[in-house]
Amino acid sequence: MDNLSEICTKWLANADLDISIKTGRNGCVVTLTFYVFGIRKKVVVECCKPTKFCVDQPSDELPLYTVFEADITRRSKSSLVDMIHVDFYDELPDKLWHINVYEGCARINLICEAINWEACDITEQEREMFNEYK
Repeated sequence: MDNLSEICTKWLANADLDISIKTGRNGCVVTLTFYVFGIRKKVVVECCKPTKFCVDQPSDELPLYTVFEADITRRSKSSLVDMIHVDFYDELPDKLWHINVYEGCARINLICEAINWEACDITEQEREMFNEYK
């Protein structure tokens, strides 16, 4: 499946999410890994140069968060003006990526300048990790 919008609708309607953050000389990258165990696939979304990153989640001992609804869209920065800090607004490009996980164990609102994504098979090691926490 090549269409990110279709993947959000069909796969991310029932997925488990892992969040990781890496910082380096080129800035910050937030990686969202959506595991769709029913079809043994995962969708890895690397969010580069985040402008906003909010996570609202209950305290939980599990390393993954259940996702029921998620959208990943490219939008004009003017449509996101209420979510972008005024000090950064003029420096941002006209189009930004908006990742919104709005149903599930965690609510995530992320705005970034660029994303890289791929859909691939879940490894055996990842399946074993998931089974340990059931």
